[in-house]
Amino acid sequence: MLMNSLLKGSAALKTFRMGGTSRYTSRQRLRSGSSSVLVVCRALHIHNHGSCVLMHIRRLTPADAAAFQELRLAALQECPTGFGSSYEEERDYTRAFIEDRLAARPDRGSFGAFEDAKLVGLIALGRERQRKLEHKALIWSMYVAPEARGNGIGRTLLLAALELARSVPAIRQVNLCVNASNSAAIRLYQSAGFEVFGRERGAMIVDGELQDELHMSLQLSRG
Repeated sequence: MLMNSLLKGSAALKTFRMGGTSRYTSRQRLRSGSSSVLVVCRALHIHNHGSCVLMHIRRLTPADAAAFQELRLAALQECPTGFGSSYEEERDYTRAFIEDRLAARPDRGSFGAFEDAKLVGLIALGRERQRKLEHKALIWSMYVAPEARGNGIGRTLLLAALELARSVPAIRQVNLCVNASNSAAIRLYQSAGFEVFGRERGAMIVDGELQDELHMSLQLSRG
């Protein structure tokens, strides 16, 4: 298991507790062609009413394509106002397309939260491709399945994505968009240092209703 090998092999292992959750963080760099890819794994032992559930968060790979697509489509169906894309647009994506999306790259990638072997949470870090904009990264596809919410998984996913952004010296800021009515997500992003810099009225139309979005940004400190 990738998670086990990282936990055994990393000298940078950290352990801390937060509420009823024990967290273990491992960081390693893997080689991908001529590039070095940061891999962040976090194991969470969630203690709830006497039971303990192992939750770990890691970079997704092409081998996770089927699980990624299943959870992504579930997210688009459950929370249509939370994403710019739609279930109808993504349901016919090919396996090859998803695998390419999950391929290892040093400056972008997707992370998943696993309850044992089941994928229950997603987040992705993208990066602008134009030369004048490539100092900016963006958060997308943030989602935690209903049964896994309330345990700090969303925050841990966000921190993993931000750690990847900070590992790329050329990235100076991380942007995201969030539905203006999603107060829980807004609080989460603000707690991680994101600030609102604009509101787009009528950013989307979902089921005939206009949806406003907040634009948020996190400036990365570079010494």
